[in-house]
Amino acid sequence: YTMSDISAALGLSQLEKLHEFISRRIEIGKVYNNNLKNIFLLANYKIGFPYRYIIQCKNKIQRDYLKEKLREKGIISSLPFILPLHRYFNFPKENFKNSDQAFESILSIPVYPALTDNEVSLIIESINKILAAN
Repeated sequence: YTMSDISAALGLSQLEKLHEFISRRIEIGKVYNNNLKNIFLLANYKIGFPYRYIIQCKNKIQRDYLKEKLREKGIISSLPFILPLHRYFNFPKENFKNSDQAFESILSIPVYPALTDNEVSLIIESINKILAAN
């Protein structure tokens, strides 16, 4: 891959904002940590920063329901994109029930730096209401 001058310039300009981006993700993560209810926060992000903010629902059914209801409100969440390691090697699933259960119940919610405080509040309010009703 040969990077163009324009791509390099864009990359350099983004690097200048890296500290801002990381600080904002940490800030959003703290707000989520303090305000999300009825869910298990998969990581507290006390060290590092949330590249993805992952929550764990009770099960796949609840996760899929939450994902769909968030989508209806215009909030995009995503499923895990990396399979549990044992699935790559075709190890017997029955030996890795906890891994599969966790994989099927986690959901990433928005944590990108451009989120406004109002959008973060809407995400929190939406998740809390959806899960309280389910």
